[in-house]
This record gives sequence, structure tokens and C-alpha cells, in this order.
Amino acid sequence: METRKKIIVVMGMTGVGKSYLIRALSGKKVRVGHDLSSCTQDIEAVECVIYGNPITLVDTPGFDDTSRSDTEILEDIATWLAEMDCHKVCGIIYVHSILDDRMRGSSYKNLRMFEKICGKEALKNVVMLTNRWGRIDEKTACDREKKLADKFLKMYLTAGCRMMRYRTKHDLFRVVRGFLNIRPTRLGIQKEMVDGQKSVSGTSAGALAKAAVDMSAELEQVRKKLEATMRADKREYNKQRSEQQRTLKKAEASYRQLEQSREILLYDPSRKLNVQICHDRFLYYNSSRRSWDPIDDNPTGHWKNGKFYHKNGRLQPTKGKWWIEILPNTVFHFMETPTVHRRLIKTLNQTIEEQYAVGLMCKGV
Repeated sequence: METRKKIIVVMGMTGVGKSYLIRALSGKKVRVGHDLSSCTQDIEAVECVIYGNPITLVDTPGFDDTSRSDTEILEDIATWLAEMDCHKVCGIIYVHSILDDRMRGSSYKNLRMFEKICGKEALKNVVMLTNRWGRIDEKTACDREKKLADKFLKMYLTAGCRMMRYRTKHDLFRVVRGFLNIRPTRLGIQKEMVDGQKSVSGTSAGALAKAAVDMSAELEQVRKKLEATMRADKREYNKQRSEQQRTLKKAEASYRQLEQSREILLYDPSRKLNVQICHDRFLYYNSSRRSWDPIDDNPTGHWKNGKFYHKNGRLQPTKGKWWIEILPNTVFHFMETPTVHRRLIKTLNQTIEEQYAVGLMCKGV
């Protein structure tokens, strides 16, 4: 490579359009990716002539490459730049898609690594180039550009970095023309490796990559512990759930047995026969005008629509003794006025429905 050639390095995330940009500038075929896999796995230098100047466009892989680690990618970029130390870099283009509504983790990691590779002194030779403006409305794109400049690129812009838009091929040539008018510079990682005789891992970018690897390993350990805890909690949950299901089945079996017993109690024909016998006894006591004890006998009448009626067809209104049999051989009786009787019948009817009572009867004396 001749010393008069100018080097322009293109960097950015995987799939952001670096290879497409170089093809548009050089007019030469550069492999362009259209899926999630990375096409630029190695550094590719494309030579061309722009405005009469021999230019070397350097296509670099992104640090979120799908097939290699950040450390391996940094090793390739740093080694290539160290070998080209005799050729200063006249410009660095960092490509960022305006379609990204926020700076995600991988985007921020790429930007931080880019900063360490360039060094602060080389930022005046950097252009932050936003592309894909035609795929989004103008206002939204401008808002995102302002947010990017104010929140994430403020330090770079203060140090002399420029921010430009890529809409047409003419915009790309404007970027290159701007590089031709400034003095080439050495990147920070070139100075560290050549002047400082540091290995890649000993550079600022290498330290950042190592910290990222250590953090990833730590996060992986935390993830494994969390998954183990979740599995243990799931086993305990399944155990408790099984116990609850067994308890529920026992309760359901007990309830079904209780329901069967209740139905036997309500529909036992012998109880109906016993009530009829009590009715017959009341007829005898009523005709002979003898006193009647409700504990021993029942009044005559019948049930209809949940209410008890006297044999003459009327709801017994006269005052007398009232009693309710909630369970067999359990009788409650009392004396009250007819008005209270009516209210009592309504209340007792509701109580009977709720407690599955056997009977409510009344007798006038």
C-alpha cells in the first residue's frame, strides 16, 4: 500500500449497512447481508479513487457478530490497525440506523468499544452517520437524531466529532470530501500497541472487552443459579399442589357422602308415613275436644309450594302453638299471635331451605 493512500475506516453494529455504504462509494462489489448472520467476519479493505484521491475503505465487523466473540473481533481490528500504523487514518465513519428508537445494550457496547479504539484525540476525524432516513417519517427521525445527539453522543460532538445524515449517495461523497480537508491521525489503539508496546488485552479497548466478558460470565452464573432456584421452587409448588388436590378430593368425597345422607333424610318414606299417623291422631283429638300436645302429635294439613296448609285449604292463621322440626327428634315449640305467625312462616320457610329442614306445621286451639 502506498503512503499517499488515505484510509477511511467504517464501523458500526452488525447489519447496520456498512458494506452497502462501501459499495455505494467504491462502485465495487462488497458482500452485503440481508439476514441476522454477519457477512463481514474479517476486515475487508476496498481500494477506490474519489475526487482524484486514492482511498482505502476499510469494512470492519460489528462487535455483536453472530459467529465470533468481541475479544476475537477486537484482536483482528487492533492487529490490522497496528500493521497499518505507518498509514494514518484520515477518517472514521460510525454508522447508526435512525430506525433504532433507543440505544440498546448491544448498540451502547459497540459505541463504547468504538470510543476506546479511536481515543479522544481522533474524535475530530469521526463522523457519526445516521442512515435509513427514507424508511421513517421526517419528524420521528429528527426527534430520534436529537435524542441521540443530546443523550449519547454529546461527549463525542463536544470533542469535535461531526454528525451527518445519509439519504443519497451525494451525502456519502460529502462525508469523504470532509475527510480530505482534515489532517490524518493515529487512533488511540495504534498508539497503545505501537508506541506503548501493549498487547491487545492491555489496551483500553482490551480492558473493556475483558470486563464485558467477565460480566457476561458472572451474569451466566447468576442465570444458572436463578434457574436452579426456579426449578426447586417449581418442585415444591408441584408437591404442595398435589397435596392440595388430594385434600380437595377427600373433601369432595366427604361432601358427596353427606349429600347422599341428606337425601335419604329428606325422602325417607317412613317419615311421610309418620306424619300421616300424626295427622290422623289430630283428627281424633279435634273431634273429642281433648287437649293436644304438639310434642306428641302433629296438626293435620299438607305441604304446597314450600308452605304448610290446614286440611280445609287455608294457611293456618289462628293463634296457637307453632313448632319446627329441624332434625329428627329435635322439636322447638312456642306461642305467638297470628301476625307474628305469618312473619314467622316466611322466616322459617327461608331457614328450612337453607338448613334442609324436614317440616313446619301449625295448629289452632
